[in-house]
Amino acid sequence: MELTNLLVADYAAFDTSRKINIIGAFRKISSREFPFLYPQMYLFIELNPALGEYGETRKLRIRLVDEDGKEIAHVATPITLVRQEPYYTIVGISNIEFSHPGRHEFRVILDKDHKGSLPIEVEAWDASAGES
Repeated sequence: MELTNLLVADYAAFDTSRKINIIGAFRKISSREFPFLYPQMYLFIELNPALGEYGETRKLRIRLVDEDGKEIAHVATPITLVRQEPYYTIVGISNIEFSHPGRHEFRVILDKDHKGSLPIEVEAWDASAGES
């Protein structure tokens, strides 16, 4: 199984016809002070199963780690591949506490296999930088 798409956004959902709606995709978060709490974000994940992988139930895990590899959030859920076609899912994560600026990374793990990562940058916002 291959991870073919991974996005983080302020909001994501499927509509009634299974179209994917993604609002506010980002790779950078800014805050004036640390630690700070990010109230809600959504991950859109697309997995492309290999031939013969449909019908299986697998364990999907998402880990958010800081630059030292310390886990600051995680989600685990079983998924079942019902057809031989791409598998789409949206995972909401709430109340993530970022203790310091720096590179953070979402890691997608299927069973025990690391399938891919998405880095995000958490930066300290300097209010005086925009003033002249």
